[in-house]
Amino acid sequence: MMERMDRLRIWICLIGLMAMGLPLEGPAAAESSGGAPELILVAAQGANRVVLIEPGTATPRQIVRVEDGPSGIALAPSGETVAILHVGDSRSGHTVTLFSLRLGRVLRVVDLIDKEQPEESLFGPCAAAFEPSGARLLVCVENSSHLYRISTDTGSLQPLLDLGERGASDMVVARDGRHAWVCFAESGTLVVCDLMRGRVLRRIPLGGGPSSLALHPEGHELWATNSLTNSISVVDLVGNREVLEFPVGSQPWDIDFTPDGSKVLVIHRHGGSAALFDSKRRAVLAETSLGPMLPVELGVAKRQKDMQAGVGVLPSALAIASDGQVAHVTCEGSDELLILGLTPLSIKRRIPMGKRPTAVCHAVIGTKPGP
Repeated sequence: MMERMDRLRIWICLIGLMAMGLPLEGPAAAESSGGAPELILVAAQGANRVVLIEPGTATPRQIVRVEDGPSGIALAPSGETVAILHVGDSRSGHTVTLFSLRLGRVLRVVDLIDKEQPEESLFGPCAAAFEPSGARLLVCVENSSHLYRISTDTGSLQPLLDLGERGASDMVVARDGRHAWVCFAESGTLVVCDLMRGRVLRRIPLGGGPSSLALHPEGHELWATNSLTNSISVVDLVGNREVLEFPVGSQPWDIDFTPDGSKVLVIHRHGGSAALFDSKRRAVLAETSLGPMLPVELGVAKRQKDMQAGVGVLPSALAIASDGQVAHVTCEGSDELLILGLTPLSIKRRIPMGKRPTAVCHAVIGTKPGP
């Protein structure tokens, strides 16, 4: 019954967009100012769907049903392929979907069963990042301490190295592909990995509950949101050490740099807000609320008397566009994708996305990987 209601709600939203003159057919992607195709991809965990959106008009171009519980997205450096992580309760809860943004279709679904150790059934992919070439995906899962490597061509799965703990919350890979950094919320650590030698180089203590990582475009530092201590850690990647921890709003959840590295956007899950920082001065430039503290539960509106007050919009993920002027934010509580203008920091549009949108990426298809 709930699935039927979710389906009805999405189609009502799409019919409304069509009535506003926003077509749902046409090419798979708009073009960026540089001529390369652009797309936004949003994963709705509660609806088992991904939605492809044209950035210029925020028009849904395609809705694709995927495996159970799509909860995270990793984007290849070329912008052509994304990996969708699934954390559902069924067999599809330990799969990764490789999706072509250029073609607008699923390429393959990878089952995270270690064929060499079939007794260890893997489930709950929790963090992933592509290597620079896009030919291989690195992934962590909830019930294993290993970092795994997946071939995007064949779907083959191989353990790469032992991270020493389970349940990673995020991962980033260096632009030269030599190193990866993986954070763990439970222990509050950042693990530095040598991908060439397949070993752990260092474990760096951060603040409490690091939930998300952002790599500076120049590659010299890493920022981490600490959701339990309401702070941000700045890590120097030359010396592989934390050089600063400073306070921010309530439960910082996701973080991203503008393409030029001059600014950093942070969303606060419990605070229901966004803050824009100057990356050099570590100073707040602007803050804005992402919505009222709505009486919502898992994206379904309830009567006021039946709800706990202050649940809110629950922002879950963000992605800054290639022009550095706009960001896209998913909100699980209000079932929306927000389009934020960064200059000034403000909400430009709210788009209904289906039940529990949890992940978003902004892709310029055909982007050349950095050095």
